[in-house]
Amino acid sequence: MTFCDQLWEENQDIIQKIVSMDFIQAMFDGSLSNEQFYYYIEQDIHYLNDYARANAYLMGKSENTEQLKFFLASADASFKEQERVHGHYTVQPDYSQKNTLTPAFKNYSNFILYNTATQSLPVGYASILACPWLYVYLGEHFSTKKFDNTKYQYWFEANCTIEVQEWLIEQKKYFETFAINFPSYREEMKKLFRDALFLEYEFWNDAYLLKSI
Repeated sequence: MTFCDQLWEENQDIIQKIVSMDFIQAMFDGSLSNEQFYYYIEQDIHYLNDYARANAYLMGKSENTEQLKFFLASADASFKEQERVHGHYTVQPDYSQKNTLTPAFKNYSNFILYNTATQSLPVGYASILACPWLYVYLGEHFSTKKFDNTKYQYWFEANCTIEVQEWLIEQKKYFETFAINFPSYREEMKKLFRDALFLEYEFWNDAYLLKSI
């Protein structure tokens, strides 16, 4: 079993908790309100901007040109996500912003920025990988099901396109290489990856409850 396979298996408790949480289930069945969904979109735009900044920190720790290009592409992927997914919804006539931040967004943002800035490259990378990996998983998991209400079907399908799946494979390949080359960091990598999954849960839950700072 690879390090990535083991990591995913060890975190099935929180992953399945996310799959069954109110926000995700309400997205799938179409009952999630526009207000809740757009609140999430607004927070996610802020998060993806900081995700790009986190990748910039990892670029600064890169040891060769290949790694520099990889983390630059990872930062660019956050903007493509905004254009491809968020852009689909922010142009809707009923889209509106609350111009507030959720506690979970601040916690998650501080988490990825702090760890990518201060930790080793493998450990810092562990703090940001859970997000793209989880999104692809949710897209794959729900896109195979029948949507009785297609209101948010685009979100699920957009997160598991062939292009996105191939990019995740590349991301996991780097993570696996780090785990092989730096075995002493594995426990820290595991911890930050799991912490990030819990923050993902709180991120969606805050949007569902419309929490603000």
